[in-house]
Amino acid sequence: MTVSNVGAGPTAGMVTVTDTAPTGMVVMAMSGTGWTGTTLPTCTRSDALPAGSSYPPIAVSVNITAASSTQLTNTVAVSDGGAAAAATAADRPD
Repeated sequence: MTVSNVGAGPTAGMVTVTDTAPTGMVVMAMSGTGWTGTTLPTCTRSDALPAGSSYPPIAVSVNITAASSTQLTNTVAVSDGGAAAAATAADRPD
């Protein structure tokens, strides 16, 4: 996953990415250049991100723990960094 700044100015303060895996999926690892991921399912960094730029991507490894007849959707939230509200994204692996 890639975190981008679509705002008008740089980020300020800690940026936190939290991966909320659905039932049947467990986050096993999160890593990326410059990201600190000491407590799963969260990664953080505190360097400023200029407007229109992106941080290096975060690789997320998951285990599928249960057979499912429906497709699982993984949701990620990004908060702080000076943003007025948290941003979210979802991914449905094929």
